[in-house]
Amino acid sequence: MMEFFLTRQQTGSFLTDMSAWTYRILILLFFIFVVGCTEKDEGRKSPFIQLNSGSNVISCDTAISPGQLMHFDVTAQKGVYNITHFLIRVKSDSSQVYYDTGMNITAFNWTGTFAKSFNDHEVWEFIVRDRYSRSDIISILIQNDSLAGPGPINTYTNIILGAQSNNSHGGCFSLFDELVCFIDEAYNNQEIIDMIYYYGEDDQTIASPGANIEDGIFQEEYTPNNWLYRNTTRFIKTSMIAEEFNLIQNDSILLVSYVEGEGKRKAKNLETGDIYSFKTQDAKYGIFLVTEILGSESGTVKIDIKIQE
Repeated sequence: MMEFFLTRQQTGSFLTDMSAWTYRILILLFFIFVVGCTEKDEGRKSPFIQLNSGSNVISCDTAISPGQLMHFDVTAQKGVYNITHFLIRVKSDSSQVYYDTGMNITAFNWTGTFAKSFNDHEVWEFIVRDRYSRSDIISILIQNDSLAGPGPINTYTNIILGAQSNNSHGGCFSLFDELVCFIDEAYNNQEIIDMIYYYGEDDQTIASPGANIEDGIFQEEYTPNNWLYRNTTRFIKTSMIAEEFNLIQNDSILLVSYVEGEGKRKAKNLETGDIYSFKTQDAKYGIFLVTEILGSESGTVKIDIKIQE
């Protein structure tokens, strides 16, 4: 039979080694505990968001008529970590994202304007998050004013816009005063320009000044990419036909045909008969019909427009 025993010297050495290992393990466990608790304690502090009250802004549950403008004033502050995400989500029969942007800041103040849809009830959620998805949210209920009806519209017919090399017709358009002008004139009236027509990589295109218009379309000194004030109109192609467009008498169709979050800064590859819904920088909703088009750098597009008053 094999016997196993340790001398006193060996036993002492063994116990010393065990003590060293125990000490190391205890130190490691202590470090994990302290760090873990610190992270846990810090994680309790999330970012903070609030809707500010004031004249002509919405900060609580309310009722408003369809088509009316809704102004919001939002303030947010970081918790332990910077704010990295701001989101506005609207829930009715479905859920839609009206605003979504990333960031990496300690605080911000945001103001925005939207038009009330025809949904009877909408829950508006304003959400901020940090990089670890810690979040804060404010929810308000916005209902339709049952006593209000559709709003009036303006109708513009036979608007002719010329592409960049057309010397007879300007390609820049102001929806505010039904003004058509050339690019050099638009450069001096940047604040009122909503649409720009040109022929480029997407063929016949109506873009907003806030779009990324490709280089070489306009002279460098006048190109909208270098403007100080760039209105951003957003467009959505619809499945409507001309007969339906011509029947529009108020802003109800204008509102329901535009889906927040889906608008693009360009209406591309335009063809006769195309109908686009749009929303301007100032939250005016409209729709246009392409009635004629000549696709070239010196060509033209003719459109009819209906827009909220």
